[in-house]
Amino acid sequence: MNRKQKILQLLHSKGSLTTGEISALFNLTPQTICRDINALCAEGKARRIHGGITLPATADNSHFNQRIRSNANGKLAAAKVAAKLISAGQTIFFGYGSTTAMIAGEVDSALHFKAITNNLNVAIALENSNAEVWLAGGLVRNKQRDVTGYSTASFLNRFRADIAFCGIGSINHRGELLEFNYEEAELTRLILNNSKQRIIVADQTKLERHASVFCTKISDVDALVIDSASTHLKEMCHSNEVKLMLGSTVS
Repeated sequence: MNRKQKILQLLHSKGSLTTGEISALFNLTPQTICRDINALCAEGKARRIHGGITLPATADNSHFNQRIRSNANGKLAAAKVAAKLISAGQTIFFGYGSTTAMIAGEVDSALHFKAITNNLNVAIALENSNAEVWLAGGLVRNKQRDVTGYSTASFLNRFRADIAFCGIGSINHRGELLEFNYEEAELTRLILNNSKQRIIVADQTKLERHASVFCTKISDVDALVIDSASTHLKEMCHSNEVKLMLGSTVS
C-alpha cells in the first residue's frame, strides 16, 4: 500500500485529517504531503477544507456514520457551545443532522427539559438523561438515522419550542441555507418557524458543499454556531444581526 492509499484509508476511518496530522504520521514536510493531498483531491477522493482534507461531498447526504466522522472535532466544538444554551424547563427542537445529534450528547444529563425530535441519534444520546424525549413517527431513513414524511411533519407541527437546533446541508455566499432534498428543507423550516429562538448548527465543511434546495435565509435565524468562519461569513452574520458563535468563543 503506497502513501496515498494509506492517507485515504485513514481519511475514511476518521472522516477528516489535518495536513499536520498526515505530516507527523509519515514524518514528512507539509509541502511533500500537499502533493499527495492535491492528487487525492484531483482524483475526487478527498476534498480540501481549511488546514486539511475531508471526505468528498456528494450530490445527496451521505450515510450518518460517514457524516459524523467528517470534521468530527469541528462538529464537537460547535455542539459543546450549543449544548450550553439549553436551560432547565425549556422545550427544545432537535432537527436533522450529525452535529445536532452531538449537541444531545453534550447536554448535562441531570438537566430536565423537553426534547422534540425526528433524529434517532438524539433520542439515543438522551436515553440516560433527565430529559423528556418526544420522538416523531414516520418513515425511518436507516442510513440517515432519522424519521421523515407527512406524519413526521404533522407531529412536529403540534409543538412550540423555546429553541430549535437545526443542521443544514450547505450555506452559500449569498447567505442562503440549503438542503439536499425537499422534505429536509420543509421540515427544517417548520421547526424553525415554531421556535422562539432559531439556531443553525454547522461546521466549516457546510461552507464548501453545494446543496440545491432552498430552506431559508441566514437573516431568518437568530444564531449560527459553527467551528470556524470566514471573513465573509462573519460580515454576513453581522450585517443580518445574526449572533455568530465560534467553537468555544462567542463573537
